Amino acid sequence: NILIASGYTGIITQGKSITLTGLTQAGGTFTSGAYSFDSSGNILRHGGTFNATSATMYVKGSWANYGGTFTPGSGTVTFNGSIAQAFTPGSSYYNVTISNTTNPVTLGGNLALASGGALTINTNATLAAGAYTLTVLTTLTNNGLITTGGTGANLVITPANLGSVTFT
Repeated sequence: NILIASGYTGIITQGKSITLTGLTQAGGTFTSGAYSFDSSGNILRHGGTFNATSATMYVKGSWANYGGTFTPGSGTVTFNGSIAQAFTPGSSYYNVTISNTTNPVTLGGNLALASGGALTINTNATLAAGAYTLTVLTTLTNNGLITTGGTGANLVITPANLGSVTFT
């Protein structure tokens, strides 16, 4: 588990691929570089700067970006847990893959993918967008299910390879 406290002002640079039980960041700078990480727990961001990897970040828990700066890099955030997972983006991402085939990954805020990025919903996986806006500018590969609900739900999708979307 990595805990970066609010008073910390230094830089932590990931020097190899790692496995974590979770990451909580309230200060400082965390830079992944070209290395992947696999978190069996939650990623909780309250402050500081997170410079994402050009590799893959595997998350089996939830991801909440409540504050600070998130720089997406060119990597992928993959939700591959088996429990219900929550995703509160708070920023734009490059690639996001939903691989949890047991429970939905539920958005807790608007999700925007950076230009050139991709959203992939794997077979038997579900992204529950709720009433939040989902913006995909480049590639959406939907082999699973995207659900929306409530007032204010928007899908802003420009690619042609949409797949199936269910409105509830």
